[in-house]
Amino acid sequence: MRTGFGRSGSYADRPEYCYAVLRDAKMKRPIVVQVSITLAAIAAGTAHLLWPAAAIDAITLTLLGVAILPWLAPLFRTVELPGGLKIEFSDLKKTEEQAEAIGLIAPPTASTDGPSTSAPEIVSADPSLALVSLRIDIERRLRALAESRSLSVHRSGISQLLRVLRQAEVLTQQEQSVLGDLIPLLNSAAHGASVDPGAAEWAVRVGPRFIQSLDQRIGQPSVEALLDQWRKRDGAAVAEIGTQLTQAAIEYPEAFLAAMSNDPSSFSAWLDKLQYHTFTAYESRGGVHDELYDVFYKKMKLLLQQSMARARSTSRYAEAADRVLRKLDEIEVRFIE
Repeated sequence: MRTGFGRSGSYADRPEYCYAVLRDAKMKRPIVVQVSITLAAIAAGTAHLLWPAAAIDAITLTLLGVAILPWLAPLFRTVELPGGLKIEFSDLKKTEEQAEAIGLIAPPTASTDGPSTSAPEIVSADPSLALVSLRIDIERRLRALAESRSLSVHRSGISQLLRVLRQAEVLTQQEQSVLGDLIPLLNSAAHGASVDPGAAEWAVRVGPRFIQSLDQRIGQPSVEALLDQWRKRDGAAVAEIGTQLTQAAIEYPEAFLAAMSNDPSSFSAWLDKLQYHTFTAYESRGGVHDELYDVFYKKMKLLLQQSMARARSTSRYAEAADRVLRKLDEIEVRFIE
């Protein structure tokens, strides 16, 4: 089993870790640099005043501005001086904190926390690309979320989508507000605004958590509909509906576990018969037919294990996910002639 270390105990084989270290180092500006810039600017401003024609003019004001600028660093992401003064506030981080507080983004997991191995290349090639991509993905999910609730959103822009979802109570007022604050920031990248690599890295690191949360909401109606069919099942429908619930557990694990946690008896019934309704092939024909089905069922089992393992890494439904994983340890693909 890999420990995460490369040769000689280094992290050479973990580019995402190296990238995170470089990012953190860049963001922690040494205090000595701040002090040096401030003292140099004050000295220059004082000298300008002591010399003849020592009026408080644009030069003095600019130097004094530079003197205080380093102390405002925590408030800004980027500063562009003469040639076009531009200051971008750290709204992305603020939005992340607000979204976490109201449960709008999924908890960080191994699959969503930290940049991918390709993140440094994406950020360095075009920092705006990460923000534009996130903006497109969010709009697609919001549209799919509306359609999953049978809401009419044909040709609606993203602002209209947010209003429709709020009016239908699919989104809370707080969720609409947070997304409404985030979208203009992402739009600015599409319109040519300068993007700090730190902001682009934020989109790569935090963006998937927004998408994962929206994906689970998209799957919620279909999971609830399947669960209602499961409650009304008869003998002939057990295999079909049970398998569909298994597929929903793979695609929408959080929505699946949330629904099952609210109906313990249905959860137990589905779990007890998991071997029979999903991982048993009836009417075995032998030969290539069975070989193909064997691959199919084993792949489904692996996907379900991976889905539940990710869900177990979050605290909300860890216990329910663990029950599924323990049951899967007992299951083998079976064929009945």
